[in-house]
Amino acid sequence: MADNIKKSSIKRFDHVFWSCDGYKKRKDGYLEPDGPQSNYADQKRIFEEIGKELLGHLFKGFNCTLFAYGQTGSGKSYTMMERGANKGLLPRMTEEIFQTVNDNNDPNLEYQVLFSMMEIYNEQVFDLFEDVPKNAKRTMLKIYENKASNLLCVPVSNQDEVASFLIKGYQNRTIASTNMNEYSSRAHTIATIYVKQIQSNAKATLSSQISIVDLAGSERAAKTKAIGVRLKQGANINLSLMHLGTVIRRNALEYMKSSTYSRYLM
Repeated sequence: MADNIKKSSIKRFDHVFWSCDGYKKRKDGYLEPDGPQSNYADQKRIFEEIGKELLGHLFKGFNCTLFAYGQTGSGKSYTMMERGANKGLLPRMTEEIFQTVNDNNDPNLEYQVLFSMMEIYNEQVFDLFEDVPKNAKRTMLKIYENKASNLLCVPVSNQDEVASFLIKGYQNRTIASTNMNEYSSRAHTIATIYVKQIQSNAKATLSSQISIVDLAGSERAAKTKAIGVRLKQGANINLSLMHLGTVIRRNALEYMKSSTYSRYLM
């Protein structure tokens, strides 16, 4: 019995990356391994091993979702959405998407790319592209089945346009300072890229999307020293993360019982 419990508790991962030390900073600010023996996983390596696989699925018509989960201040936003020299997964993915679009030589194939950003704050959903006057309340979006009503999906034609909207979305995020993180996100951020592949000769359209989910960090009130509003925010964050974990675990167990096996990449 003990052996069975021990075997069932073994965790297996598709990828394991080290990022605590073993790096050096280039003149342009990029962090790279400090030598051939270094285990440091830079942003490029993470994209090569995870991002490219997901983009392959995207262009085949599959919807993809990548979650970043972890303690507050552990580097989730850095890995997923960082801009500048150490650009993260989302900027690198958009570069690759538009590279594919620009390399297209098929006169019968047309690409359309759209972009959206929203956040889930205290169990309410808000559009991060919404222009809200100072001191005005934001418009809460309603969720119908798996879609947010009135979510703004903007057409984009190059990486610079995506970067501009990403900056706008980040500026509208709900953040606050805690004892563990000066710029702690108090909401879950979801950035989604929608790709339509339109075949004019076949009169067919293949639609797919990839969502990059930057989850708010799990936290302990005893360490963050949060009180009042911050304490309520932290409680809602932890509660939603618990529910998400439960859903993923149950779905994974159902797939493992069935004949078809689905991998979950967290």
